Amino acid sequence: MNPAPDQWIFDEVEEVMSYCDEFEVQVMCGLMFELAPWWLEQKYPGARFTDARGQQVRIQGSPNNVTGGWPGLCFDWEPVREAGALYIGELIKVVAPHKSLFGYDC
Repeated sequence: MNPAPDQWIFDEVEEVMSYCDEFEVQVMCGLMFELAPWWLEQKYPGARFTDARGQQVRIQGSPNNVTGGWPGLCFDWEPVREAGALYIGELIKVVAPHKSLFGYDC
């Protein structure tokens, strides 16, 4: 959804929300921070999580997610918090106008 800084692609979210509007299905929008865009990791490599052996964990694909970017980045870093807040704002712009939106799962 965020392939580069200031670039957002919510086409699939918009499509699903439109179908939910059409079929009157209520949507609980989940805000997931267990994923991070690749560019953010490259820009702030120090924000990677550190494992029990003291090794930094690079983001990667995960069998429990259909996207990459797992396990995300550490929110102790200001740029990561800012990126997360920006993501929420951009996502809300897409989902809020839909009558199918029931609420947010934070």
